[in-house]
Amino acid sequence: MSKGSGGKPGLMNPVKSKEENMGNGIMKRVATAVAAAGIAAAGLSSTARAEFPEKPVEMTVLFGGSAQAIGQLLAQLMSDRLPNPVVAVSRTGGGGAVGYTHVQSTSADGYNIVWNSNSISTSHYRGNMPLNYEDFTPIARVSLEVPALAVRSDSGWESLADLAGAVAQSSSKLKVGISGNGSFTHLTSAALFNALGVGDKILYVPYGSGTAPVELLSGRIDAAVQWPSQFVPLQESGELSILCVTSMDRIPFLPDTPSCAEAGAQDLDITMWRGLAAPAGTPPEVVAVLQDAAKAAIDSSEFQDASNNMGFTPAYLSAEDFGALIATDDTLIRDLMEELGLRKWVRPTNAVPASRSPARRSDGDRLRALVLGSACHDSRRRGRRTPWPARVSAYGGRPSRSARDCRIRECLASTAVEARRRVVQSRIRPGSCGCRAFGGLRALA
Repeated sequence: MSKGSGGKPGLMNPVKSKEENMGNGIMKRVATAVAAAGIAAAGLSSTARAEFPEKPVEMTVLFGGSAQAIGQLLAQLMSDRLPNPVVAVSRTGGGGAVGYTHVQSTSADGYNIVWNSNSISTSHYRGNMPLNYEDFTPIARVSLEVPALAVRSDSGWESLADLAGAVAQSSSKLKVGISGNGSFTHLTSAALFNALGVGDKILYVPYGSGTAPVELLSGRIDAAVQWPSQFVPLQESGELSILCVTSMDRIPFLPDTPSCAEAGAQDLDITMWRGLAAPAGTPPEVVAVLQDAAKAAIDSSEFQDASNNMGFTPAYLSAEDFGALIATDDTLIRDLMEELGLRKWVRPTNAVPASRSPARRSDGDRLRALVLGSACHDSRRRGRRTPWPARVSAYGGRPSRSARDCRIRECLASTAVEARRRVVQSRIRPGSCGCRAFGGLRALA
């Protein structure tokens, strides 16, 4: 036994062939390589997650004014807390439809996000786009803004009750400025005056290229519902009077101004939330990184100070809680728009939600997502054309064979910005089909 256990040939240490020794060596080297590869892969995966974002994140801003100012500040503060910057890019138009369409058409990797708001629902239900909140992954709620009702100081209306009484007794309609038909300010105004019992005596006037204070001072409108930050400087100069705010309670920015509910519009409680979202399907670990950066920015002293100066309220909600809020809010907005006769679009029941579609849509899908009506003609057939249905759904509608043969690629949604206020004739090759998009673009005007 002692000899066998001493390393010499014996019962416990049989003689091994040269081939066996070589095989054992190879197996050891393979096992070592596999283990090393596993450790390296785990390390790389951990490093990749830790380093997101590895390049700048683009934040699409849908509106100007306070939305743009808050969004740019948020992007700057988030940039200070991430390995790469968050860059705010303005993509306005169509009540948010242009920006939402752009972001949703990008890869769901966290590098394209949108500074979103209740407009995701108002734009959908007013017919500007087939996209709805289910096409996006919530990241975090960031802030709340409360609209205010203002009139000229020389109007003689010192309270909401004065205004309501004058409207009820007048033979003419009160002209109320809104940022667009079916917009959030339109819904808020309608809910306010309906609560006062004078909804049938209101004429809603879109601002056009102007702003609420300018339109008020020029006399084009009699009253306007808009963000307080637009009205406060003119109230301080004595030119405008803010009668109430639309939240249930008073707001810190205007402590001496009553809520509309307090002033007579019973139970009225309407606020605008703003937050961040990404295309549906964005990985949870990426959402978590962006959520944490947003929370750190919201909690910063710079953001808190800005809220006091600009009249908004920091109001962080996690991705999960924010998603629940958006779903609830969507139902309320849908019902209100239906009640007011403003609801124009319902997603077809056979439509495929973006969460179940590829991260990047095909060119045809991106086109169908924007265009409500289109016609295609073959230049070689002397203008004969085959119309699409009057309303083409995001996924359900399909053009005729001749229309499919057109160069649909030339009518991508990316042309939407240039297409505002006009019909776009896409570039065509000699002897090929021409593709014209219209109808849906009217929503972007």
